[in-house]
Amino acid sequence: MATGALPEFHAPGPGVWQMDRTHFAKAQFGMIAEVFPPAFSAGMRTCMKQYGMLLEGFDVRVVHGFPYSQPRPVGAPAGGKPPPPWLFKLLFKGLVTFHPEVRRRLAAQRDLFERRPWRDTVRRWDEELRDASVAKHTAIDAVDVTSLDDAGLAAHLVRVRDHAIAVLTQDHSLNLDTILPVGDYLVRAGELTGLSASVLLAALRGYSDISTGASRERTALLAALRGDEAARALLEGPASPREVWDTLLTWPGPVGEAMRAYRVVWGNAICEGIDASADSVEDAPGPALRALRECLRAPSSGVSNADAAAAAARVLDAAPAEHRAEVARLLEDAQLTYRLRDERHLYGALPVLGLGRRGVKEAGKRLSARGTLADPGLAFMGTSDELARLLTAAPGACAPLVAELTERARLTELLRGDRVPDTLGGAPEPPPPADWLPHEAARRCVRALEAYMGAMGDMGETTHTAPAAESRDALRGLAVSPGVHEGRARVCTEPGDLERIEQGDVLVASLTTPAINVILPLLGAIVTDRGGALSHAAIVSREFGIPAVVGTRTATASLRDGERVRVDGGTGLVTPLGV
Repeated sequence: MATGALPEFHAPGPGVWQMDRTHFAKAQFGMIAEVFPPAFSAGMRTCMKQYGMLLEGFDVRVVHGFPYSQPRPVGAPAGGKPPPPWLFKLLFKGLVTFHPEVRRRLAAQRDLFERRPWRDTVRRWDEELRDASVAKHTAIDAVDVTSLDDAGLAAHLVRVRDHAIAVLTQDHSLNLDTILPVGDYLVRAGELTGLSASVLLAALRGYSDISTGASRERTALLAALRGDEAARALLEGPASPREVWDTLLTWPGPVGEAMRAYRVVWGNAICEGIDASADSVEDAPGPALRALRECLRAPSSGVSNADAAAAAARVLDAAPAEHRAEVARLLEDAQLTYRLRDERHLYGALPVLGLGRRGVKEAGKRLSARGTLADPGLAFMGTSDELARLLTAAPGACAPLVAELTERARLTELLRGDRVPDTLGGAPEPPPPADWLPHEAARRCVRALEAYMGAMGDMGETTHTAPAAESRDALRGLAVSPGVHEGRARVCTEPGDLERIEQGDVLVASLTTPAINVILPLLGAIVTDRGGALSHAAIVSREFGIPAVVGTRTATASLRDGERVRVDGGTGLVTPLGV
């Protein structure tokens, strides 16, 4: 294949496969490619069965570094070609009537909205799952990978892989615990009040503190720093970010203890996107330390209790008297589960990327030093088993594998999500309409799922049609968090870009992940290419109380890094102001 040539994309099996544009902006190999498919599939199988959904789950295959998934309906063969619409409706009715697993799931859904099982999940998360995940992260974090021999490092990489699969499986098994109550609230409360999704979502502000970066670890660290003048002087002083970070980790007393706990969860988070080859917060601690300094100087940020209460009161006041109790219950469940969206990732999936990165980085260093790899970064292209082979094999014995890693690195540089097919194997068929289902609870589940995914802007789509901007140079997107801010645009598209963020900057990105929560105190506004009213950027900006515009489609290409921009989170207009 010639340098720069795009590979051909073929369906990895029978049927139609769709690429996940929401999370994967470029080709991913190594840890992500070996962990995401089994974890996503297993987690979705669990939650689909728990909530009586008529999907077994999703099959996932990686094609040239991009995950393509295929939904697996209950009772349908893997990779089966959908029948013609008239026959499909007959077959669907037959499954609903006679298939034992379909009937069992539909029966389980009948009293779902009376049982409200997501409330039990939140309790289990708070009392058990979160702390169990952190304890396992901490045990792996304590391993000094530089002290391991090659066989020990190889075993460690496998251990981290298995831990990552377990944690990501748990994360995805909780998907519907947020999706159904929040989606049902958007649908049902919208019908009963006539309010828009943006107004309804404003009533959830203040119920996901984690989305502002206000974790228990950060709270404990800030309290310890306020009580230790010498540690605070170090943080505010002229020492380099690397020196400050490393010194605080070994600081005696409460500061060191709090800093080490902060490192496990936040220090191991990858700064940008889902990419283990990108820096973790600990690798590039400058922005995180600047955010901590800002938190110490400024009063707490975020939505005030009065604002949150006023937004909730607006929803309840709009409900007819005879439906007010129902709307209150819908709002209560949405508020309760809202934080799970970010919290399960920040305490679950994101730390494992940094934990895995540490071991892979050490493997690359060793393999490069002995001449096995020309570049230590090639180690990030390998799976745990492949790196174990390289670490334990005789020099020169793995030339074909090294060539494969080199080709993967080429594809990583070459391929971006906008250059690969949306689907393979044909065009996807729409799911069965909710009206085909036999009872109202099942129909509510489908509508809730559709509303939530639509508000996320799933698969790179937005939930609005962007009207023409007011001028040739202005951009317009979806207004998701009110307010107006003028500041310097920081276009972040590559690893290391977040290192340049300073106080008051406007983050301009294709999309955001919970990893940016650590630097939120520095941001004046957020602008993204993709996303909807329930995208991560929308949630964090509403919680933190800063303007945001999402779904502009072209912000990262149209705005110049370093120029001043005006972001109007009430109208959705982003206006360049010049350098």
